[in-house]
Amino acid sequence: MASGDHRARLGLALLILAWMLTLVAAAQESPKVAFRESGEGFRIGRKIRVLDTADASITQFMDDWLVEESPSWGPDGETLVASGRREDRWDIFRSRGGSRVWLTEHPADDRVPAWSPDGQRVAFMSSRDERNNIYLMDTDGSNVRRLTNDPWNSATPSWSPRGDAIVYVYATETSTQLRIIDVVTKEVRTLTPALSVLEGSTILPAWSVDGKFVAYAHDTALGEADIEVVTVGGKERWSVTEGVDAPALYPAWTPAGDISFSLGDGKQSDIAVTGLRGGGVQLLTDSTTVKESPAWYNPRFFAVRTSSTLSLQTWDG
Repeated sequence: MASGDHRARLGLALLILAWMLTLVAAAQESPKVAFRESGEGFRIGRKIRVLDTADASITQFMDDWLVEESPSWGPDGETLVASGRREDRWDIFRSRGGSRVWLTEHPADDRVPAWSPDGQRVAFMSSRDERNNIYLMDTDGSNVRRLTNDPWNSATPSWSPRGDAIVYVYATETSTQLRIIDVVTKEVRTLTPALSVLEGSTILPAWSVDGKFVAYAHDTALGEADIEVVTVGGKERWSVTEGVDAPALYPAWTPAGDISFSLGDGKQSDIAVTGLRGGGVQLLTDSTTVKESPAWYNPRFFAVRTSSTLSLQTWDG
């Protein structure tokens, strides 16, 4: 019996390994990135579009007139959660490109959804308690619960690859900083020092799939913007777009571990990519519209299942 159990466990392990390798191979063969597009000459105000890097083709995700933003891929690589403008508020929906399933229907603004790596939850920011806080819900819109309880505004959540922590922006009247919260214990720690409004703002964090880094945008008080990276332990920070002549915002990690971002001003911007330490910048798009909020589909992000606890003291980078 013991031998049979061993063979069964071995067979299951091999099946899981084959599944993970298939997911990784799919990500390497044809990475795709969703983004928000707007601007003069764009036929529908602000829509989510998808770039397939295998053939450089771009398709519109949904063919209607709703204003959309902030896409986040689900485990199947076909379904997105995103924010949609309905009447005088923002709500969050899920779709495969056909009809929408609305996950929130609250008088407040619900925005910037982020699909969890276990595939079961969505984090988002909401103003339903006067100030912005980070909330969690199940992927069908049920079981909504508030995660942060900060005295000021908490915004733009990004999951750790283990699904047990979230990095977000904490903003007061005078400063911004990045914080990390344990989704089980709700223990919070500071990742970056508070940046005064005179120095600009620290915004739009994105946690790397290997769990080691957080990329974010430093939007200066002078109207400039750079992409910076900080180790999850907070010991090292650096710029990856230093010397680039255009503002860089909306960082996102590619399946290869590079950093993607929106490069350009408010009149025209494209999706660009650079390395972990910066260097050459490659443009993936080239048009006269504004392209922002890139979101790469990466099967490896969903291959890791959620841990039950988070040991903050182990982050030494």
